[in-house]
Amino acid sequence: MSTPLPARLPLSLAEELFVGLHTSGEPGTMHIEIRVAGALDATRLEAAARTAASRHPMTRVAFGQPRRLLRPPLWSSTALPTRDLVRTRSCDSDSAMNGIRADFYSQPIDPATAPLVRLLLVSRPGGDSLLLSVHHAVMDGLGMARFLQSVGRAYAELPDPMPNVDPVATRDLATAFGDRYPKSAKERAFRRTGKRKRAQLQPQLSNGAAGFDFLTMSLPQDWPTPSLSHRDLRGTRGEYLLLAALHRAIGRWNAERSRATDLVSTLLPMSVRPPEWGLEVVANLVMAGHVFTDPEQREDDDALLATITEQLRAIKAGDDFGAALHTPSWVRKFVVPALLTLAGRRFVDAAAIMTNVGPADGIYNFGPEAGEVIEAWGSPPTLMPMGLALCAGTLYGDMLITMRYSRTLLDEAAAQEFAALYLTCLEGLSLQKRRGVARQQQPAEATTSPQG
Repeated sequence: MSTPLPARLPLSLAEELFVGLHTSGEPGTMHIEIRVAGALDATRLEAAARTAASRHPMTRVAFGQPRRLLRPPLWSSTALPTRDLVRTRSCDSDSAMNGIRADFYSQPIDPATAPLVRLLLVSRPGGDSLLLSVHHAVMDGLGMARFLQSVGRAYAELPDPMPNVDPVATRDLATAFGDRYPKSAKERAFRRTGKRKRAQLQPQLSNGAAGFDFLTMSLPQDWPTPSLSHRDLRGTRGEYLLLAALHRAIGRWNAERSRATDLVSTLLPMSVRPPEWGLEVVANLVMAGHVFTDPEQREDDDALLATITEQLRAIKAGDDFGAALHTPSWVRKFVVPALLTLAGRRFVDAAAIMTNVGPADGIYNFGPEAGEVIEAWGSPPTLMPMGLALCAGTLYGDMLITMRYSRTLLDEAAAQEFAALYLTCLEGLSLQKRRGVARQQQPAEATTSPQG
């Protein structure tokens, strides 16, 4: 049974932000892509997608009215659903799949056309791929996974129980989560960056066409030296290593191109759902934090991991988020939107965005004919000057990393080069403990070689 909606619904601050940042050249789309061992039927999939869209309130809205002075922008819940919810393609090679993926996720989704989701079924030998593209204004990454879960259950004719949570009410983050994230009096030195300059990734491109391209990396298969023993990247410790490697790779990439790099800042989106909700609630319930490193930290394994760990823990604890929730309501409703409008894209003062979505084991079930999920990829949206996004997740023990990059930042050759550098930095950190043991067994003069 679907949740009733009013004809007009005010946008939350996050929803308004993502509607405003969306452009045709850099659409604010998120993505999930799964590949099944068998085949999917397009007609059944279309019906399943429409069933899923009817169940979740935020997939029944369209942008109805822009902000008018002090009046917030509005969603309309009376818009007719699009006729091309599911599209179909076919391909016979990984290279062709790369092109299909890039084209699909580079297409904008008109926020005035409900539902703000699109699916693409790609028939492939060895198993079909299903690509989901979502406008970030209506849901975050976990909401997107929950919606795709509903599509699978409708396709397989399985029950799709709905939680006892009002997804519309939860969009008022101050009311829904104010008690969970109290205002913190803590002050953290790494938050006060003063006038130190944050660096962007040095561009390297041949044409600068609009849109995005993607690279997919699977570990252990794509390790630079897969014969060595690596740390398990699943869990919290792996999350620290993945982000630390990104900071080191950005610093070294810029250094190799003679670009001075002081602070590297990466944006980290975090869901505010309580653990007991799991994937539930298709809505945009996300906070974001910045993680900073300086040159000295990035070249010392212990210092790098220590500062990454400290900052990630603070973000997850909601220190900054809690303070934001407890500002006066008139500031949140009027002052903050005005400041964001004036700042535009300048508020995205980071070199990259990274998210860790955790395991995809057993989340999706499209029935016996489709078979088990054998690949799972995804990425958050990104926009220049922060033209790089990484998303990490696991599937039955393998670490799957998706790299989305703006074509106005990197060309294909440069993206391949950066991905190789990232994996080298990640491997260097993942072997840190083993190398430490080796150093203790070697003469002192052998310990002066560069780390990582």
